Amino acid sequence: MSDPYGSNPQSPYGGGQGNPNPYGAPQGGGYGPPSGSGYPGAPGGYDATPPKKTDGVSVASFVLSLLCCTGLIGLILGFIGLSRTKGGQRKGRGFAIAGIALGLVSVLVGVGLVVAVSTGLFGTPINDLKDGQCITGNGLDKSADEGVSGIKVVKCDEDHDAQVIATKKLSSSEAKAYDFGDQQQIVEHCSPMLDAGEASLIIDPKYFVIALTQDKKPSSGDKVVCVLTLADGGKLDKKLP
Repeated sequence: MSDPYGSNPQSPYGGGQGNPNPYGAPQGGGYGPPSGSGYPGAPGGYDATPPKKTDGVSVASFVLSLLCCTGLIGLILGFIGLSRTKGGQRKGRGFAIAGIALGLVSVLVGVGLVVAVSTGLFGTPINDLKDGQCITGNGLDKSADEGVSGIKVVKCDEDHDAQVIATKKLSSSEAKAYDFGDQQQIVEHCSPMLDAGEASLIIDPKYFVIALTQDKKPSSGDKVVCVLTLADGGKLDKKLP
């Protein structure tokens, strides 16, 4: 006699030893969250963890390293940013690394410029010249109407183009009235600053006086520097009286 409740393995209700659940549901239940249900922690669901923020220190490191005067600050902030983004704590690690690299380049360039200026690689500024110094430079063998560049202070027993015989800081009114091309005015500026020996050199046709300023049109506080050169464009090889 057949079993109407599905004890027969061939029962259409899926009962019997092959499937003890008379309703055909899989063992273990069939009511778990489906894939992609959106429950936290479920396979394919959303992650409730808040998104990581970009580290502001790392971004600041990158920006400051791009600027000419803040490379050192950018370099320091880059190392701080590297620590703050370690292990994925925050985003922006690439900004920190770029900040370190650019900051290091900026610092090296800055140090190089300081060394170049201090060693006179780019020439000595006219405002830094002092009385009695012997100098070489482009344009010192003539009237300097075309400008003087590449000034370098040398020993007076070496060949040089000129010797500084007087310097004076210009007042505001003197700077406004100064005419770079007026030779008479040059003599007027230089003569009062010279001793008797130096003054005699000015009127000696063997020598030529050049007045130098930092710019063609000087400002208040700029120096007028009087230098003496040989009129024939030759080289001096000793210090003048």
